[in-house]
Amino acid sequence: MIIGLVLCLALFSCEKEPESYNELLITLSNGIKLNQDDIVFYDSADCIFLLKDTISFKYYSNTNTGPEYVNYSISLDRDTIYKGIVFMAESNLLPSSPTYIASYEDNGSFNRNIIDVKYRNPMPNPGDFDPRNDHRIISFLKKNGILRNGITVTLDSVRLSPENDSSLITTITIVNHDNINYYLPDPKKMGSRQFNFSLGGLSLIGNGTSYHPYNRYAERNWYYHEMDDLSILEANSEVTFTYTTLYFEPFEKGMYKGNYRFGALREFTHFELPLEQNDGWVWAGDKFFRFNNLLVE
Repeated sequence: MIIGLVLCLALFSCEKEPESYNELLITLSNGIKLNQDDIVFYDSADCIFLLKDTISFKYYSNTNTGPEYVNYSISLDRDTIYKGIVFMAESNLLPSSPTYIASYEDNGSFNRNIIDVKYRNPMPNPGDFDPRNDHRIISFLKKNGILRNGITVTLDSVRLSPENDSSLITTITIVNHDNINYYLPDPKKMGSRQFNFSLGGLSLIGNGTSYHPYNRYAERNWYYHEMDDLSILEANSEVTFTYTTLYFEPFEKGMYKGNYRFGALREFTHFELPLEQNDGWVWAGDKFFRFNNLLVE
């Protein structure tokens, strides 16, 4: 059964003509300023700016009134399009701003060549406006040749393994919407346990039980990847992966709630894979979505 759950923030609808802006600015309250000349490209599907150089700074400090975070704004010329704070991506707390630049280090440091802009919707209405792909930004980036559409990930089906009722067979399809090649984590090369351990995988809730992948004893540290773990997804093509995941508890067929994560290389500070390869780029996105009615067949 096709579930048809697609993660995609990429814009494929008609866009306005590029407006007469001259400069895109990413301004941090600590004095760091970046413009379009510092950007390799922007991935509109994952809202990631890939930078030419690494930037390093402390994104928060403790004060008498509590932690103080570095603020940022993204503007075109003098028009501020949106703004927020730099915040710990894996924090249990919610950031104070709807949009935030994610840091993946727990010591208050930011040391990356990727600006990963996340959106926290503080309102109950899921249709509230997400400003990250504002048409003015998209038009400017497209006009300057640094816009990419990225990839989409679809969860096609989930079914019980005929060999073990604590195992699920998951099928996903990944589509490349760009004219460049991407290197993606491959469950066949990594092994399903390492694949789930590294990327997040599928977690479910049903029948009064929470189901999580049995990946506690993965063969390697979760953040460590090698090029041999990755397969190339050629420009404007798609690939389907089917893999089996062992869980702690047995399943029954039926409907479940849960979430799926394909967070390929979200801990970029912990290994040294060069993003730029001779025939493409290592994909650096983080796909995550929740669902209320997923059929386990």
